[in-house]
Amino acid sequence: MKLGRLNAQEQAAEVIDLIKSELLDMSTTHRRIFLGVLGRFCKTHNDTPERLRVTAAELQPFNESESKRFDSRPLPDVFKKHAGQKVRDVPVDYLCWLTDPKPFIKELRRYMKSRRGRSRIENE
Repeated sequence: MKLGRLNAQEQAAEVIDLIKSELLDMSTTHRRIFLGVLGRFCKTHNDTPERLRVTAAELQPFNESESKRFDSRPLPDVFKKHAGQKVRDVPVDYLCWLTDPKPFIKELRRYMKSRRGRSRIENE
């Protein structure tokens, strides 16, 4: 993966996307070991505000009971097309569309990590 020409936020996003895709192919034991090592590294090299941190648990797929609970959750109002519908009733193509990294979301992440965004986090 060539990261030399990307800025820090873009590099981090690329690395996180790579980690997420690799985690899907790992055994549970290997995933736990990998995320433990990654978590320890992040704790010692992280000055990001708590609200912006990604935990190892957030990178792992849901277990069966978590999936079942999430499946029964209604979508928030911000997802107007299917707001209020349970996740299990929303067409899978729409759910996949929601998980696709959108340019606005990428820009929002960068904004929230900027001096102005961090200032808002610290002052609210």
